[in-house]
Amino acid sequence: MSPWLRVLEAYAVAALLRTPGFHRGVEKVARQVHRIRHGTPPEELGGTKIDDPGKSGFLGHFGDEIKAQLGAEKNKQGSAGVNMDSRAMSHGGKKSRVEEVESRTDEVNADAAWKDAQQNASQPPKQGFFGEYMSALKEQMRNDRKVRLDLADQSIMPSALVTGATGILGREIVKELGKDKQTWSTVYALSRSKKEAYAENVKHQHIDLLASAEDMAKELGNIQPEYVFFAAYLAKSDEGDAAKTNGAMLENFLEALKLTGASQKVKRIILTTGAKQYGVHLGAPKNPMEESDRWLTASDRPPNFYYVQQDILAKKGKEQGWDWVVTYPNDVIGVAKGNFMNLATSIGLYAAVTKEMGQPIIFPGSPEFYTRFDSFTSSRLHAKFNLWAALETNGKVSNQAFNVVNGDVESWQNMWPKLANKFGLTIPERMFTAEDEEGKIDESAGSIMPLLERPPIDDFAAERGLKGTKAVKQRRVEQKIDLVRWSQRSDVKAAWEKLAKREGLEHEAFEQATWGFLGFVLGRNYDLVINMTKARKAGWTGYQDTFESLEESLEELAREKVLPGFQ
Repeated sequence: MSPWLRVLEAYAVAALLRTPGFHRGVEKVARQVHRIRHGTPPEELGGTKIDDPGKSGFLGHFGDEIKAQLGAEKNKQGSAGVNMDSRAMSHGGKKSRVEEVESRTDEVNADAAWKDAQQNASQPPKQGFFGEYMSALKEQMRNDRKVRLDLADQSIMPSALVTGATGILGREIVKELGKDKQTWSTVYALSRSKKEAYAENVKHQHIDLLASAEDMAKELGNIQPEYVFFAAYLAKSDEGDAAKTNGAMLENFLEALKLTGASQKVKRIILTTGAKQYGVHLGAPKNPMEESDRWLTASDRPPNFYYVQQDILAKKGKEQGWDWVVTYPNDVIGVAKGNFMNLATSIGLYAAVTKEMGQPIIFPGSPEFYTRFDSFTSSRLHAKFNLWAALETNGKVSNQAFNVVNGDVESWQNMWPKLANKFGLTIPERMFTAEDEEGKIDESAGSIMPLLERPPIDDFAAERGLKGTKAVKQRRVEQKIDLVRWSQRSDVKAAWEKLAKREGLEHEAFEQATWGFLGFVLGRNYDLVINMTKARKAGWTGYQDTFESLEESLEELAREKVLPGFQ
């Protein structure tokens, strides 16, 4: 590049620095520069005058510093200053021979001045304008960081509270909150016991959600969160007991917040429920499942504790002045440390023991469901949705319920071969017999469990022209291999003992795995398609590949010595 083009480039930079837009970006740094060089506040130099950059003012002086520095560098070389060549301009563009020689000399001097200026810029600790500019920039960055830390110290950033902090969904919410220390000043992780180390901004707090509101208030003490993530629940075999127990847990907890005065500070509460909202445990639902679907409250329907909790949440929110969000995840994939009650653990153990026994891996569930569709939820994606929903203020999230699934629609016919490959296993060319496909499961190894005579879809059948059709027939859970009975077989137990001892695995994992739950999930003989349109329209863009989330969970289980390692 010609040396004069370099000088022109320097003038272009100076001009840029006088523009209103760039002014806002460098103003803080420029103020530092003026204080360093002059000890004079820029306000005393006539103001910024950004509306008229051509006048002197603060940024005019700032640009002059660049010109002065370039001129000073040229003067070091014995020249009269770095200027556009006025000699040629005064002669209509023509030069005498003497002027041409002087011009060439100026070019050499300008080139030397430019190189010297560049060296100055690359060595900011030295004196000179560029060095001072870089020093001021670094100082400003340090000050900005200090301001952010001061804000955190002053509790200007929001605080959060998570119940069910050791569960498969609550644990991930705590982890996501802990990752973002610049947004969340303090996170209170509530559970009966602490099972792992937390991030610096996370504090564990013991709580018994089965206690009275008064007792919970004593345990909560002075905790006053602005955002509450309620991800706790207690499983009960009887639906009526589940509704009573889980409803009381939520209601007493919200009352405890009122007793401590914390409810006055709360802005939003996010309640985690699930796709039982649509009766997926009762038989074929209406597909796709949408948040606007009617609740299943007919007299022949069992109680649903999600309905009880949502009624409590809406009522308390109105009384206490905070708003709420409800999430509906389904077939969650994730890991809870020290908690083996999840889908990934059971599937991983089934595959690992099958490999130890030297057998091909057979899909243990319904032959019909193997080619049907399901919607899964990554616990990590669900956690990210929770944080988004907590802080979203676009008016489309407050006091709303949302489906939260990965965004793809998967089938085990797609994932089972991938699972086999992950464990180095094979699958038979034909896993299901003709009898299997007709629903005639061999109950010596498998099992059949009928579900409700009237499936959830029947509540919508008449308006969809499906009354009396096969779509509303009674459904069932079909297990080609009954997993509870399989896990109790002597040869299976022996294989696990051998594997666990050789690999140093968590011995109790196999006994605590939820074989009944896995059998139910894989044994349903109907589709489960969940619509994400409402969340998308509200601004949520999250997505997760389902098998990738399963693979990540399996690898985490291997690191925690629940499963053997992968090659």
